[in-house]
Amino acid sequence: DGAAEADLDKIQDLEARLASALYEQDKTRVDFEIEVMELRDRLAVSQAHREEMQAQIEALQSKETVRSAALMEPAEDAAPPTAPETKVQAAAQETESSSSPAAGSGVDD
Repeated sequence: DGAAEADLDKIQDLEARLASALYEQDKTRVDFEIEVMELRDRLAVSQAHREEMQAQIEALQSKETVRSAALMEPAEDAAPPTAPETKVQAAAQETESSSSPAAGSGVDD
């Protein structure tokens, strides 16, 4: 009977160790699943942040394109406004030459 009791104790010990190992395995699996979920959440947040940053970059690039185009347009339109400046310069030269004593006072009497 002593051998049977020893065998029964060994069986119970092995069952307890097996239950403990299964519990630890389940706990490890659950911990692993939680970690995977957390990593997926962080990845989703990172992807959302990346997409937001990409949208901001595209918006800035669009603004830059519009700004560059706007800067290019006045450069093409800049030639005609220089004509009045030339007229102003010519008028200033006329005023200088008419203010000389040979040209008169420049005032109509």
